[in-house]
Amino acid sequence: MKFFKALPNHKFSWAPRLRTLSFLGINSFIPALYLLQGVRPSMIKLKSNGFEGSVIAINPQIPEDVNIVQQIKDMMTGASIYLFAVTKKMFYFKSVTILIPNTWRDKPEYSTSKRESYKTADVIVAEPSPVYGDVPYTKQIRKCRDPGEYIHFTPKVLTGDLLKEYGPLGTATC
Repeated sequence: MKFFKALPNHKFSWAPRLRTLSFLGINSFIPALYLLQGVRPSMIKLKSNGFEGSVIAINPQIPEDVNIVQQIKDMMTGASIYLFAVTKKMFYFKSVTILIPNTWRDKPEYSTSKRESYKTADVIVAEPSPVYGDVPYTKQIRKCRDPGEYIHFTPKVLTGDLLKEYGPLGTATC
C-alpha cells in the first residue's frame, strides 16, 4: 500500500512526493482514536500537544474515488480544529498517514509506505459491515471501556451520502 502523510497546523499542509488519503471524525471519533493508543501496534503518540502517527487505511476492495480522499482530508482538518477548540487549545492532530490501495492509480505525490499497514491502521475505510451496515463503529473485542481495535467507516459515510444521519465529518455532536 502507498500512503500520504499530512503535517497539519490546524490546517493540513500535505508533504510533497507522498500519496493521497486522509480521514477522521464523526461523533465519538476523537476520544475513540485516543483510546486506540496502546491497543496493538498503533503508532499514535502525543508530542508537544499534537497527536502524531494516526493511520487511516482504505481497503483494497474499495474502488478508486478522489472524493473519498478529499473527504478524509476535510474530515481530519475539521476534527483537528474541533479538538483544538474543545480542549481549550491543548490538542490537535499534527500528522496523519493515509494508506492508499495498490489497486488505485499511482500519483506523483504518493510514496511507498514504510511501517504502516492496513492490519495495524487506527481507522479503516471499508465496505459496509454485515452487522452494522454503513454505521460507523469501533471494533471492540475486549471489555467495555477498554480500547478498541480500529474505527470503521464506509465510503458512503465519507462521501456525504449519510450526512443527514451523522452530521458533518470531523465534529462531534451531542
